[in-house]
Amino acid sequence: MDLEQLREYVVEPVLYGLPNPWDVSASCGKGTAVDLVCYTIAHESGGGRYIRQLPDGPAMGICQMEPDTYFDNWNYLDMRKDEAGWNEFYNSLCQKFKTDSFPNPEELYWNNALAVAMCRLQYLRQPETLPDDNYEDMAEYWFDHYNRNHDVGKEQMMENFIGSLKFHYGGNENGT
Repeated sequence: MDLEQLREYVVEPVLYGLPNPWDVSASCGKGTAVDLVCYTIAHESGGGRYIRQLPDGPAMGICQMEPDTYFDNWNYLDMRKDEAGWNEFYNSLCQKFKTDSFPNPEELYWNNALAVAMCRLQYLRQPETLPDDNYEDMAEYWFDHYNRNHDVGKEQMMENFIGSLKFHYGGNENGT
């Protein structure tokens, strides 16, 4: 998959089209959010190459989200949907995906927009602000808030993440 087209035609429209629940005057695409989601795709699915976790894992879609995480995100939204900011996000998400209930997680296989929105939601839920736009800070943020494989050490996982970014975006520090 061409990551620049994915960024331009999927990631940016989805993120810029969703209000940031922490600041509804801004979109979910503010700051380094677009890069973080694109970098997550680059690492998690080989740049969109795989839509099912290899060899037989549960993760699905271009962001390789596990069903448990997917349902946890929807439950989080359901609990917060009456709070200022979160209600705008929830309503926008439901309107965008024409649903008032949790779509089946298998939709992540084919619905790249939903996969991107759920990836961004996973990061939105975190109390820390988005990292600086450099590979090391992005890798650490991804490890702390998206990665679920804590059987492998943090340094090794961060090296793997950074290696994916260098492969997909080039050897420079920012890659964009």
